[in-house]
Amino acid sequence: MSAIHFRETPPEAPLYRFQIPPPEKASPRGFALLPDGRRLAFSGSGQNGRSLLWVRPLDSLDARSLPGTDNALYPFWSPDSRFVGFWADGKLKKVEASGGLPQTLCDIAVATGAWNRDGVILLGSFAGGLSRVAAAGGTPVALTKLDASRQESFHAWPVFLPGGRRFLHLAISELPSRPPVTRQGAGFSFAVRPP
Repeated sequence: MSAIHFRETPPEAPLYRFQIPPPEKASPRGFALLPDGRRLAFSGSGQNGRSLLWVRPLDSLDARSLPGTDNALYPFWSPDSRFVGFWADGKLKKVEASGGLPQTLCDIAVATGAWNRDGVILLGSFAGGLSRVAAAGGTPVALTKLDASRQESFHAWPVFLPGGRRFLHLAISELPSRPPVTRQGAGFSFAVRPP
C-alpha cells in the first residue's frame, strides 16, 4: 500500500491571477512583493508627478502612501518585513513599512537593491558593478566589476538566494554594432556570487 502512495504525483498547485489597481491618479513605477505574499510595496507617481512609496496588504483594496518618500523608486523589503528600502534623489534610503521618517543609508547615483538577514544590502547600478552597504548605513563597497570582454554596461537587480549567502544579479551587455540596417541590441546574463 505504501509503495503505491509514493508513486502518486502531488496535486498540481493552483495558479492564481489577479490585478492590483494602483490608488486613484497614481501611476506605478516598480514594486516588491513581501516574501510571504501578504503585502506589496510599490512606487507610484501621484497628481503632482512625484513618485511616492505605497504599501498595500493584498487582502485589502486600499494602499497607503508613506510620507517623506518623495521621488522613491526601486523598492525592496528587509528580510524581517519591517522596512522598505528604496532609492530617491541620489540616496539609498529605508523607511518602516508602518510609517515614520525615512533614513538615509548612503549616497549612490541610482540603485536597485536586495537585503539579507545578515544586514547586508546589495546595490545594483545602471552605471557600473554591484556594491554592498550595511543596512545601518555607511559607504558602499564595490562588489563586482564589469567584464570588458563581454562589453558589460551594468549590473543590477540583485536577488539573494535562500540562505542569504549567495545571490543572482542581472548583467547587461551591449552587443557590437552592426550594419546600419540592424539596430544595436542588448545581451543579458545572470551570475551567482557570494556577497
